[in-house]
Amino acid sequence: MSDSPRGLLRRGLIEVVLIVGSILLAFAIDAAWDERQTAQEADDLLAVLRTEFEANRAELTRHRDRWVGAKAATGRLLVAQATGEIPPPVVMDSLISGFMTPTTFDAPEGTLAIAAGGGKLTLLRDAELRNLLATWPGMVSEVRDNELAMREFILRVITPYLAEAGVSLARSRALVGERPFEPDAPMAATDAWPAPLPSDAAVAGAYARILRDPAFEPLLVTRYGWFNIVEYDAAIAFVDRILARIDHAEPR
Repeated sequence: MSDSPRGLLRRGLIEVVLIVGSILLAFAIDAAWDERQTAQEADDLLAVLRTEFEANRAELTRHRDRWVGAKAATGRLLVAQATGEIPPPVVMDSLISGFMTPTTFDAPEGTLAIAAGGGKLTLLRDAELRNLLATWPGMVSEVRDNELAMREFILRVITPYLAEAGVSLARSRALVGERPFEPDAPMAATDAWPAPLPSDAAVAGAYARILRDPAFEPLLVTRYGWFNIVEYDAAIAFVDRILARIDHAEPR
């Protein structure tokens, strides 16, 4: 009976169903594995992006604080020149150090650059996060434009002027310039400076001369007008948006 045509047909159909079912099950297992691997890869990418953008935020904050201090120092020099006040040499040291701060923000962006270059950002399901990450390099450029322009101005214009005026660049460069400028607070010399520094008496005359020199005012005005703290604030807020989207996208 089982060898009848009807029985053979039934057996053949059962075998076909079993074979097709096995193939479909294999495909389903492969798809589930691939999806799991993709999800894990996306989670790993989110984790390293969070670390990278936390570092970006810390660096932006540090550079913003330095520019706030540099702006305060430059403003203090403008007031001193306008009023005829000659601050003590130790205060002038910190003012000149802040005035000459050439800080530049170098964004930690290795993970983002590699992910973008390798097409890995498509692993992220959050379209808004992908858009924010794509926009981030432009934000970095906005911040760095002012910094690079001022660095050139400091190196090519301000430094030669101060050197010709007899200002001791060693005294300003030997100061601890990482902390924000505090008005009227002298900054301590570092232990690492390799040579003796000029005395207060030796630099007092040069400081007095530049504050009385009309040619110093355009340098101060140009430097002061170039500070744009708002760009740092905007970049920090932008990083906060990215971090918020990462937090939103992370759970799976």
